[in-house]
Amino acid sequence: MKMHQLRRYWSTIKYLRWIQIYSRMTLLIKKHLLHRFMVRRINRLKAPKTLLNLNLTIRPFPEVSFDATNYTFSFLNHRVTFGRHIRWNDPAQQKLWLYHLHYFDYLLPLAVKPKANQYSVIKVLMQNWMEENPTGSGNGWEPYPLSLRLVNWIYVYDRYRDFLTDDADFNRQLTDSIYRQAAYLRLFLEYHLQANHLWANIKAMIWAAVFFGHRQWFNRFVPLLHEQLREQILEDGGHYERSPMYHAIILHDMIDLLQVLNNANQRLVAIDGLNEVRAAIEQKIPGVLHWLRAMLYNDEQFALWGDSAYNMTPSYNRLKNYSQAVLPKQSLPLTHSNERLIPFATSGYYVFIAEQQKLIFDTGPLGVPYQPGHVHGDLLSFTYACEGQPMIVDTGVGTYLPDALRNTARSVSAHNTMVVNDMDQAEFWAAFRVGRRVEPEQVNVGNDDLPAVTASYQNQLSRREAYRHQRRITCIKNRFFLIEDYVTAKSLTSAETLLHLHPSCRIAREQNHIRITRAKTEIVIIYDHQHQDVQTKDWFYVPEFGEVLDNKVLIFNHKARAALRTAFIISPVQYLSDARQFWKTTMHKYRNS
Repeated sequence: MKMHQLRRYWSTIKYLRWIQIYSRMTLLIKKHLLHRFMVRRINRLKAPKTLLNLNLTIRPFPEVSFDATNYTFSFLNHRVTFGRHIRWNDPAQQKLWLYHLHYFDYLLPLAVKPKANQYSVIKVLMQNWMEENPTGSGNGWEPYPLSLRLVNWIYVYDRYRDFLTDDADFNRQLTDSIYRQAAYLRLFLEYHLQANHLWANIKAMIWAAVFFGHRQWFNRFVPLLHEQLREQILEDGGHYERSPMYHAIILHDMIDLLQVLNNANQRLVAIDGLNEVRAAIEQKIPGVLHWLRAMLYNDEQFALWGDSAYNMTPSYNRLKNYSQAVLPKQSLPLTHSNERLIPFATSGYYVFIAEQQKLIFDTGPLGVPYQPGHVHGDLLSFTYACEGQPMIVDTGVGTYLPDALRNTARSVSAHNTMVVNDMDQAEFWAAFRVGRRVEPEQVNVGNDDLPAVTASYQNQLSRREAYRHQRRITCIKNRFFLIEDYVTAKSLTSAETLLHLHPSCRIAREQNHIRITRAKTEIVIIYDHQHQDVQTKDWFYVPEFGEVLDNKVLIFNHKARAALRTAFIISPVQYLSDARQFWKTTMHKYRNS
């Protein structure tokens, strides 16, 4: 192994917690030395005969496409028809696609209104899975898909309880399988990954504990849930991985958990910590909803920070309605006031709201230090929408495969910030690994009369080309935005400002500004056209897994100096005159110098 590879490994490992390293070692022992003994023991387990009737409220679900007549499944914009035989571990399919096959989300629409013909479909699918996926073998027994399937099967069981009561043999087969799946998951919790994976494991085990009335499981996992609530849900309501998609998933999980815990008193009333964890979830859900709403451009689309994609979770409105159905009336979700700047200081996001505009500025750290698998190089980036239309956008998730698309989508070049000396903001490698990375410095927030946020970081990934970047975003007269950048370096060889445009945007260069049009929405970018060279480059936009769209990126090239000060204005076209006048009075500051 070469020296630079050793350094990269060390730069990655040094951020990990001891429990992650210990857990990975014990998992290796379990999988390679103890696995067959564990499987043999689990296969002898039988489920309790008395199960709790959960009386669950209908859970919302993301859009799913499934045809039972020929077993056609569509996930991640990829459709597969299996015909008579479902290949649960089909080597021709990507691992994430197979994960979705094992989640069983496609059963959720069938559980809205239980019917006999739908019960037959559910029974055949579940029996086929049990026959084709022996304990501990295949993708479906990996802890994350196992966790999601456990919750879905328990939910479907509860919705179809009357049908199962009349089908004793299958009822017993199914409950034994659910019990064994939970027992297996208990032995393979993803402490080595932490974050949303460990959260999903804990949620599934609590569902199973309530469903089976298993006090031992409940006593173990309720304290873990309480611990993860404190750690993963930040003070400002954000999920600590700072991805709106995973945030929405965690929010859905919290409401699911509250719904099940509300029923736990039927058989687990004396369990220590039950009321405390239920109260903690009730207290946090409104703030988590508030955070998600702030990230929305419109009723459906959120900013694609980090690893985020559309159609992976229920919409905000469905999650809000679900929370209102489960939460006590006194804990209704928060509503936004007429604030022009909404700070989420712990997450690092600042949301500017002006006349029919929303700009979201990212000033926070690159995810969780010990689990940065879903972070991108987006520090000091921003997204911008006008009249509910995303105009300046994040590139999106890319893919989860370790390929060029993944590498590029995670890089600083895929975001609306500056690329200085051709340096990235972190050592991104493999599909989910991060070595050295930059850290944000202190954030300063302006007053109510002039909403402004100033943030910065130092990039020392290369000592020779190290630099410091400071960005200030100000909302002027509640009409347009001034974005100012200040870069210092011992050796500044190149500097570019990037603006990635939505694929539907059209670009027109005019005398002293750039006009950007999407449908009936028009905005302008005012810049120092006399001293800056602007290029338009082909790029890509990935709003959903499996959907890569062509778009354009504007590249503002700056002359290299030891200290660079530059700025530009984003304005709706109706405020062009005011924006131009403001620019004339301020642009002298940026001709430096």
